[in-house]
Amino acid sequence: MPKHVRKFLDDIEMEPEEYSSLILHQANAFMLRRLAKKIGFELEKISFSIQEYGNTSSVSIPLTICSQNEKFKFTGLNLLLGMGAGLSTGIVSINLSALQCSKVFLMDL
Repeated sequence: MPKHVRKFLDDIEMEPEEYSSLILHQANAFMLRRLAKKIGFELEKISFSIQEYGNTSSVSIPLTICSQNEKFKFTGLNLLLGMGAGLSTGIVSINLSALQCSKVFLMDL
């Protein structure tokens, strides 16, 4: 994964310090911290929702953005990284200055 992120950043001529945050698929907090360190992001730039919601699969990135927006104020450039079973990966560099989030709704099952 770090090689893919580094190649992506090289291709778009960006560096980790140019991003206001790193928003990752919330699979495992240990893995997220280690990945951020390997690709050169300060741990303060990572937003976590896994401690509140666990691994929520495909919804983890938008859930993290909406649940952590008050704390992080996602503005400027953000690097989003999704990963899944079968070695699938998606990386996007996005400006979230015009971000509008809905409230996170929880359901009792």
